[in-house]
Amino acid sequence: MQNNVDIQKHMNCIQMNLAFICNSLDRDFSNLFIDSWDFYYKPNNDSFSPGKLSFKQFRKLSHESLQWQYLGMKAHEIDPKSLLSSNLIARYLEGSKALLLNISAFDCPWHRGYRKIDIDHYCLVVGLTEDGYQCTDPYLMGNRLVSLTRSQSSRGRELIFYNRLTSAARLTVDILFSEIIKNINNNNIFIMMEQFRRHFSGLPDATQLYDYPQDIYLCAITRTIKFIADGRFQLSYLIGKLGVAHPKQNQINAIYTLLNDSGNTWNHINSLIIKVFYIPRRFEEEKLKITNYLEKVIHTEK
Repeated sequence: MQNNVDIQKHMNCIQMNLAFICNSLDRDFSNLFIDSWDFYYKPNNDSFSPGKLSFKQFRKLSHESLQWQYLGMKAHEIDPKSLLSSNLIARYLEGSKALLLNISAFDCPWHRGYRKIDIDHYCLVVGLTEDGYQCTDPYLMGNRLVSLTRSQSSRGRELIFYNRLTSAARLTVDILFSEIIKNINNNNIFIMMEQFRRHFSGLPDATQLYDYPQDIYLCAITRTIKFIADGRFQLSYLIGKLGVAHPKQNQINAIYTLLNDSGNTWNHINSLIIKVFYIPRRFEEEKLKITNYLEKVIHTEK
């Protein structure tokens, strides 16, 4: 089976930054995708709540989750409010080459949401400046160096150093499938999908879709549906990688194709939501299409 997923197009800011650290520690970053098939929707009442749609990694970056067994790395939290000395940061960087910093987009000068909205963002601390940290952000800035002032970095939520463990558990495609089934059974994913579809179909107009109406790309619904779509591509990539030479190639190929098709459907749903933002008079027409696509993707993933 040929793995045709261009994975960097389907990674979020946590994953792009952790991939850099994995590579620097000679660990396989694709194991980050073990639990990428995800959907979570818990509204407070029986009405549409886009802010209650979320993606697992942005609910909490948990270092107790399954993926860390197979990454072979250990996390150590540092207080983000204290600027590290040059000696201390040099000691941290000697191992993992970077520290992972969780910061609000509101305090991140190169983020689209700077001075606009409080949403989680991650970048890498790679050194010191006279007034703060030198950073990179593979997700938004490629290899370009950027900087955060001491004031900005001190409002960070997490600052994490990683070191390499002597060994990592070996992940196989059979273990992966077993964990996916466990996730489905434990988390009522399809019930939440159906509730989301039902709530969406009952919307009277488009206004409830957009929690930040000044910018569609900062809205919770478009950001989260992108993460959901990307999660399908991430899992297909991992299955494609692990499934090479597996005796059940036909079944693995079918699941690989299904996940790619599902990712494309979620992307199409997102493009229609963006379209309605710019052409609100098309809401009823596009709502019907989106509802049908949601029904299709639920059926496909079941």
